[in-house]
Amino acid sequence: MKGPLSTDSSLSRTTQITTATPAAINGGSAFGGLVASMVIIGLGTGGIKANVTPFCAEQYTKGSAFIKTLKSGERVVVDPELTVERMFMWFYWAVNIGALSPLITVNVEAKVSFWLAFLIPLIVIVLAAIVFTCCSRLYIKTQPQGSPIVETARTVYVAISERGFENAKPSALRERGRIERYSAASNANYTDQSVDGVKRGMRACKLFLLFPFYFICWVQIWNNLISQAGQMALHGTPNDLLQNLDPIALIIFIPFLDLVVYPTLRHFKIDFRPELKITVGFFMASMSMVYASVLQHYIYISPAQTIHVWVQTPAYVLVAFSEAFVVVTGLEIAYTNAPESLRSLVSSLFWLTIGVAAAICIGLAPVSQDPYLVWMYGSLAIVGFVAGILFYVLFGRVLNQPVPVLDSVETTTLGQREDEEAQIGGGKCIVVTGKGT
Repeated sequence: MKGPLSTDSSLSRTTQITTATPAAINGGSAFGGLVASMVIIGLGTGGIKANVTPFCAEQYTKGSAFIKTLKSGERVVVDPELTVERMFMWFYWAVNIGALSPLITVNVEAKVSFWLAFLIPLIVIVLAAIVFTCCSRLYIKTQPQGSPIVETARTVYVAISERGFENAKPSALRERGRIERYSAASNANYTDQSVDGVKRGMRACKLFLLFPFYFICWVQIWNNLISQAGQMALHGTPNDLLQNLDPIALIIFIPFLDLVVYPTLRHFKIDFRPELKITVGFFMASMSMVYASVLQHYIYISPAQTIHVWVQTPAYVLVAFSEAFVVVTGLEIAYTNAPESLRSLVSSLFWLTIGVAAAICIGLAPVSQDPYLVWMYGSLAIVGFVAGILFYVLFGRVLNQPVPVLDSVETTTLGQREDEEAQIGGGKCIVVTGKGT
């Protein structure tokens, strides 16, 4: 899959460059090139996002906890759940490093031209594709086995017909003499385990039902808050510059969570479970909209363009903090709660919630203008807060159900597990005994 996805990205950048040259702009080809590039970028990005996070997590192959003896003699348990959690956090940290690229390309566009601004990401994506392809043999890859979508649809059909996944299992169908009624059940891949896997995948998809209400708040930093900045005193600051506060805040906040906050909570035996993280993230996004609403009120009652644009900073920072809880945890539960064959599909449904939120925002366009902005931001704050409460109430119990990540505990020494330590990167360790012997 890496070939077509990389080609999509390269093709879109090439289209942008060729239609962004002075000759193309003067000839009227720029708009068509922009539209074509956006469509191709959407296709490429959709494929990459759906596959890259599960692919990264699959590089860590330890499905069970194991005991490791450190050089100090201390024996610790390495928890793969915490290792996977950390992998997703640092993956999203790296994503936000890349999100700072507009700081370069915007200046290049202003001082040179659009074509050079588009050439820079083209070079980067081509180099990344080359490195990815050359290192392909080093990666752990899951071999495709048929179409998971087709097999899932067949399993769901049997489950609906039999009124439940337990009744849809081949063992249950044989016991009731109904297995001959379904051609899907005669497939060698149709097993009790595969039905359980589809059940887990469906359960994981349900967790994302309320995520569009979070992303409606998140999307505001890319549209309405930029417009709000245009109503403020800029003092030479571009009104779209402040959106870079989002990745900057995440680059700082994610290591702080990983190295300070989460270890401290574990030290005091405080279980900050996924449903709590997501709920806190919803509340932070809601607080951001409250701040934006209050700020918009003062913009209306103050003389034109007298409030400094940097007063917007808390709105962007709160959204960034919320991402560290909602998006990172969402990617984690999409991976850990889905069966191996459905991880990319479930991840794609997680990212689809952003598209749903964007579509809802289009419907909000009539009220996303003066003089309705105070109430628009306030309404989004209420929606985000209520959605956070509903998520905790509806899905807290679902996330508390065990998933087959930890199966057993293996004993090891540092010398025997040097290769594992390199893969884990010093991942989370929980002390269970004193000094080793």
